[in-house]
Amino acid sequence: MKYFNLLRPSLDSFGLITQINSNDGGDTAQREGMFAFGAYLLHKYNLMGDAEFFFIKTRYRLVLNKLEVPDAPGNYVRHPDTSKWYSDSQNLSKWYKPWTWNSRYSRDQLIPNLLAMHALNLKDKFRHQFLAHLKRGLLFTNNTRNNHVYMNKEEHFQKVPHVEWKPGWKLPDITGPTIWGFYIRSTKFPIFNILLLLLDLEILINAILKLYISYKDPNDADDLNFILTLLFTKEFKPTLISKLSIFIYSKRKKAAPPPVGYLSEFGPQTALDLYFLRGNDPGPPLHRIYKDLMFLLKDIN
Repeated sequence: MKYFNLLRPSLDSFGLITQINSNDGGDTAQREGMFAFGAYLLHKYNLMGDAEFFFIKTRYRLVLNKLEVPDAPGNYVRHPDTSKWYSDSQNLSKWYKPWTWNSRYSRDQLIPNLLAMHALNLKDKFRHQFLAHLKRGLLFTNNTRNNHVYMNKEEHFQKVPHVEWKPGWKLPDITGPTIWGFYIRSTKFPIFNILLLLLDLEILINAILKLYISYKDPNDADDLNFILTLLFTKEFKPTLISKLSIFIYSKRKKAAPPPVGYLSEFGPQTALDLYFLRGNDPGPPLHRIYKDLMFLLKDIN
């Protein structure tokens, strides 16, 4: 249980991955998807044993059951703690009335779970999430409310008095070519594969932008889902464009994590190190888990 044991200090009373010190679950769904997808890769490349992989795969299905909205299959919450803003999931069954939704499940939460569901062959979960997304035209997530905001004004200022109270509706995150490419990579219909050359252009553009930004500000380290995206495209139906994207991003300038947390000189790894070590409330040590997978971003074959 080498890799799972690394995350044990991050588990809260729900048995879910949270911030280490505060047990904040605002990004639990992202972290769980990221860990499950990483487990798939570790097992595939013989870095994780069968027993641990079976345990993590079984656990991940149970995690998804905890996060899934009961009356709206395929829709998820960030964390199921109903005393917190990140469990909001009202009216999602009324997919035809988006102005009534009260949800916080963003694109950052959606991406790693799509990847993990497909990689771990959880076909029912993947299908339900696809169908829920299809009802939104494959164009939006359902996070129609601002993070850290409680809908009740009194409760809000009691729990987060430092956060401005903005309970109004907002446009949910847009989901475009990269996510559409995930769905194509998850099908067995080769007729759609030609579209990946077009859809992967968004990944290429982002790789160029992230490389440029890293030279302007090496400590801009919000690269988690982009790294997952590159790893997914490498494993499932890679294209010349996705390979070029990996090559470009592999040249990312290294960030400057605290010396005690520096796991590598490799730019993408330093971005993970910095992201999970910054601040007074470090995140779960997913950077340590993904360190063993960075060789995949150094080899574009």
